[in-house]
Amino acid sequence: MSLRFSEVSGQFDSTSNKFINGFFDSHKDHKERVEKYRVLWGWYSGKHWNRGSVDGSTIVTLNYVKRIVDELIVFFVKDTFHVSIPEDPNESSSAKVDRAFIKTALDDVWDVNCRETFIHEAAQMAAVTGDCFIKISLDTNEDGDSYIRLDVLPSSMCYPEFYADDKKRVERLHVMFPKTVETMKFTRFSNSRVEKNATETRITWCRETFTDSVIEYYEDDVLIEKRDNALGMIPVVHIKNAPNTDSCYGWSDVEILVSPNKAMNECITNMSRIVDSYAS
Repeated sequence: MSLRFSEVSGQFDSTSNKFINGFFDSHKDHKERVEKYRVLWGWYSGKHWNRGSVDGSTIVTLNYVKRIVDELIVFFVKDTFHVSIPEDPNESSSAKVDRAFIKTALDDVWDVNCRETFIHEAAQMAAVTGDCFIKISLDTNEDGDSYIRLDVLPSSMCYPEFYADDKKRVERLHVMFPKTVETMKFTRFSNSRVEKNATETRITWCRETFTDSVIEYYEDDVLIEKRDNALGMIPVVHIKNAPNTDSCYGWSDVEILVSPNKAMNECITNMSRIVDSYAS
């Protein structure tokens, strides 16, 4: 029996929601990118085969992709990071006070966002997908105090549109995510029984669209809210894992490991089957 590995060009697990399907129909480059992300995460998490054995024979899956990528992440972020603002010997005494204040403020922001966990999540996202999107927002803690919140967004949720003459600058960015809407109560008839106050939930696709001047919020392509962007810039930062001059996106550390890991699993699986056939 021939076994099939997950390929980088694997099928995208699409949804029946007409909005998300319509978005991908008009943005085929994004659909290919999200398909690629899904398969890369599959290799990282050990989902190397499209299907298992139907005859009970051995299938070997050695996940060296995850082991190597995790070692790279630990190498880069094991000592976390620290804020450092270089001193200027010609700066005034007031500038030194300002620099110390800025350093303290930045340290407070990183501490409240758990810098160790944050940098590990960011490094993992970038290593697997090749891209890391960080969203900056204002939130409120349990005591009611406001603070700057930093979130590592799943790369598959982010859809940037770059300027035609500058592929390093984002003109517009969409962040799309599913949301469970409120539960609806109704009376349902089934098998000659009446079920009162039955509940049902549904999933709706939400989209936040950011530009330098406007922020828009949609649910299933219906505009719910539109407001001015007080920051004057898109509050999502795109970081490439490794530069790729042929694309607006970065290189994944996983992609280069797929072929050798695939070949190794195939060889060991074939050897295991030969041993099993002689043993039987």
